[in-house]
Amino acid sequence: MEGERYVVDSVLSKVRKDPFAADLQISLFMSALQNYRHDSLVRPFPPGYFHESGEKNTDALKDVANRIPGIKELNKNKLNDVWKLVDWIINVRNMEIERSPTASKFEEITRMTENSTNYHTPSHIFEIKYNEMSNAKFDELRQNMDILYGYHGSRVENFFSILHNGLHAHLNKTSLFGEGTYLSSDLNVSIPYSKFGEGWKHSLLGDKLSCIAVCEIIDHPDVKRSVQGPGHRSRSRAENSEGGDVPERYFVVTNNQLVRVKYIMVYASHSGYRRHFYQSLWVFQHPLASLVIIYVICLLLLGLSRTNGFQQFYKRLGRNS
Repeated sequence: MEGERYVVDSVLSKVRKDPFAADLQISLFMSALQNYRHDSLVRPFPPGYFHESGEKNTDALKDVANRIPGIKELNKNKLNDVWKLVDWIINVRNMEIERSPTASKFEEITRMTENSTNYHTPSHIFEIKYNEMSNAKFDELRQNMDILYGYHGSRVENFFSILHNGLHAHLNKTSLFGEGTYLSSDLNVSIPYSKFGEGWKHSLLGDKLSCIAVCEIIDHPDVKRSVQGPGHRSRSRAENSEGGDVPERYFVVTNNQLVRVKYIMVYASHSGYRRHFYQSLWVFQHPLASLVIIYVICLLLLGLSRTNGFQQFYKRLGRNS
């Protein structure tokens, strides 16, 4: 019982701190789980949802996941399995996800990527904050090399895996400019790869989402990009490239330890905003009390309409019109 209380408190504490970040994590998980490729998209897979044979019990997982209420209603949940699953989804050991102020953060990102056109302002931006161990590994690889910033577009159902596993699972086997993970410092290049997809029906963000990863890239020789000067061919051309040198504003990362997601930019449908607006209204939070108040107002208006003063006023109004 004490363990169950700890899980509930842990979840509610995280949700109160940043409800939109928790909402994003659940939305990305649900998008992966609902997709027909869920077997390869839900990575990692939550413990406790395996058959004795070791096979994944996806049906049981979907049954519990579909019982997760919206963030605003989560504190009313009575199902222990729901609390455990939400805790597993939003309490990630090696990172924290925080919502950032959209306008100022987007301006900062466009400066870092040297992207002069910023017409595609996202609905939300979330920052990935890694723990000390993850940062130490990345810094060890970086040494004194510069950090580049690039956008990576992918379908929304891929982002649960991207968030937990990086871009390892999304290495292109064959592409025009060689083998590797493709990024660009031009947002317009990545946008077409981030088509809107199904998210979570209870999401505050919207039921249809599109996501772009903003990544930190170590400027290592295994990151192929357009450069000038001696030795440019080794930096500008990836293995098995059919299209020649990597074009300007493109990056082809042939070693995915050299890249990590720093921000997730979310483009959301408007239905989530409307739902959040309605849920925040007192009337919708207290429907029974609202009905009683409306009933009392109707009775008062009915009583007022039967008074002599009101009837005389109504007659004068009719004569004047």
